[in-house]
Amino acid sequence: MREIVIRWFERIPPVERDEPLIIDEVTGRAYSPREVLREVLRGTSLGERLQRKIERGSLGNLMTRELAKKRVLRMLENLPPEVQLATFSGKTYSREELIYLVQREIGVGRMLIETEIERMRELLSR
Repeated sequence: MREIVIRWFERIPPVERDEPLIIDEVTGRAYSPREVLREVLRGTSLGERLQRKIERGSLGNLMTRELAKKRVLRMLENLPPEVQLATFSGKTYSREELIYLVQREIGVGRMLIETEIERMRELLSR
């Protein structure tokens, strides 16, 4: 039923198709939606494992938090240095402050990681 993965891939926003999303416990590696689709279409055992994860709606194991953290850090590092984030409480953070907080999983940094995990789950459930 590779059609399930094809339909899932087509619903993933193009900007997310090459970002690591699903962790394979056997290899310990994170795969992007495009890599998952490629493995499924090739009919590999890896593709079968990854397809089962999509069908179950499972991102992976405990490594999911580390992957979410890496995704947030990559996004922050790609922002222009002058960008600032303001919270509803009125506090503003520089890009560097946010990177620091995410790396240490403190306060708003932890919240950004948790939000990214939820976003990753939403992408998987498409």
